[in-house]
Parts: sequence; C-alpha cells; structure tokens
Amino acid sequence: MASTAVRRESLDRDPRPVVAVTDDAIGLRERRVDARTSRAAVTAAAEQIAALADAYAVVVLRPDNANGHLLDAELTRRLGPGRVVSLLAQVVVDPDHPAFGVSPQPARIVELSTIRSLLAAGLVVSCVGGGIPVAPDRSGRLVEVDGVVDADLTGALLARDLDAQRLLSFGDVQAVADRRFGSTVTAGVGEPAGRVEV
Repeated sequence: MASTAVRRESLDRDPRPVVAVTDDAIGLRERRVDARTSRAAVTAAAEQIAALADAYAVVVLRPDNANGHLLDAELTRRLGPGRVVSLLAQVVVDPDHPAFGVSPQPARIVELSTIRSLLAAGLVVSCVGGGIPVAPDRSGRLVEVDGVVDADLTGALLARDLDAQRLLSFGDVQAVADRRFGSTVTAGVGEPAGRVEV
C-alpha cells in the first residue's frame, strides 16, 4: 500500500510528495489470522499515515483486500469525512518487454495528473495495489492485459513521477538487508530499520 505526502504550505511552490508504501503491514499473514490482530495492524498503520497527513498531502498505495478497505475507513475516521479519496489507477506496461509475465514492469501511471490535482486540493489519495495493468492496442487505445503489477514497483514509479522527497515502506519485517554492503540493519518494532538510497 502506498501513501504520498507534500507539505501543505509549500504545495503550490514545491509539489514534491512523500510516498509511503505499506504492504504486509496491514495484510493477513499466517500469524495474523484473527480479526482482532488484523484490525490492530490496520489501526497502527492508519495512525502513522494520519500523522503524516497533518503536515503533508498523502497518497497511499494499499492492498486490494479487506484490510486495505479497512485502512481507508480508519483514515477517514481519523482525518474526517471527505479527506480520503480511493482511486483504482491504470498502470501502463509493455507486453513486449522481455521481463513481461506474471508481474509486468510498470512504465506510466495513467491517472498521474488526477493524483496531482487531488493532492493539490489537500486530499489523501488511496490507490489500490499496483494498479490495473494496461497496454495500448493497435489503435492506441489502452486495454487491460493479464498480470499483477507489483505495488512496490508502482510505488517507486509514483514517487519518481511526483518528485517525491521520501519513499516510505511500511512492512512486517524485523530487519532490512543492505545488498550493497552485505550487511543486515535491524530495528525494533515501530522503529525505522534504516535508509537505503536508490
């Protein structure tokens, strides 16, 4: 799931949102089978994202499951009616790319200008998962294609196209491996595990 944020007072002058991606942090993993634990995870994620929304305009990429919908509801409860807009974005992929398959590489977010406009209006935009994969047909019209776009890849693309200041990833992990140095950076629950430049 993802979220994007921009400082409100500088939105017109410097529209560079912070994008936060949350995935399994609110998902149902094997150890999260009961509704109470799952709801607690959603509440914790919403609390952190709502805090970002106090200072920034936020876009959230969230899973397309029951917990994702609960996250929208919890954000609306915390931020107030009319502050959260759900959006099912189309993501252009290249079906002829050698890597095309079950998880195609996203190339462009069709609704990018809409997301920019919603951010400028001070709304929190909640996008579902990695988006709907689409590709141009022979006439140039975008049509849906098979595949599931990885939400992390869409989050990275969204962050880049929005000139994001930060790409935050909320996940259910205890450590982050830094492949550049072969080291593992650990952090306690609720603490940042570290920052990796990409």
